[in-house]
Amino acid sequence: QQRTRFTTQETADSLYLALLDQMPGVSLPNTFFKNSGTLNFVNVTEQWYTTEDTYSNGAIYEDLDNDGDLDIAVNCVNREALILENTAGDDPENTFLQVRLTGPRQNPRGRGVKLWLHTDRGTQYLEQFNERGYMSSNSGVVHFGLPPGTNVDSLVIFWPDHKSETIANPSVNQHLDSDWSTATQSKSSAFSHGKEPFITIDSAFRWTDSDPTYPDHK
Repeated sequence: QQRTRFTTQETADSLYLALLDQMPGVSLPNTFFKNSGTLNFVNVTEQWYTTEDTYSNGAIYEDLDNDGDLDIAVNCVNREALILENTAGDDPENTFLQVRLTGPRQNPRGRGVKLWLHTDRGTQYLEQFNERGYMSSNSGVVHFGLPPGTNVDSLVIFWPDHKSETIANPSVNQHLDSDWSTATQSKSSAFSHGKEPFITIDSAFRWTDSDPTYPDHK
């Protein structure tokens, strides 16, 4: 009887691992892009960050030191995670507004909540989703960064079940709490008036299926 190359599974695993160790790795630097505000993004990696090559496969942005700006934690393979501190909060003219959402039992972290922050410099819009790439998440705090001298008119919070809350003239540099239980049923949505999003209509296409009949086993 002819013997196989691998007499045991342990031998096979050892060979596979040895082959993997011989494979060349391609570590790459992380890249930063800045939103120019004109539907374009500018590569600002050299201005923002001293690059180093890593095997990065996930990242989150979160205000880790509670100073009003978003820091970044990057998950790396075969090394400690990278923690990048955002120093924008060191400038006292930069302001922020953060919102903690408390939802119902079926959605305690407010997934899918939409938020509009209306200011004298325009409107910022965010949707609350905790996912931040592969195996990455955040605390669920919604963050609005504001340029110097911005005056906030109102914050509108719209829940997936069409309840809403409007906070007028909120002060900047604070953490707001929004609870689903205190929101009111919105009257601005078509859903709140009992209208269905889809209705059945007569087909505009006068077409029927006319495939020929034939036996499948011949």
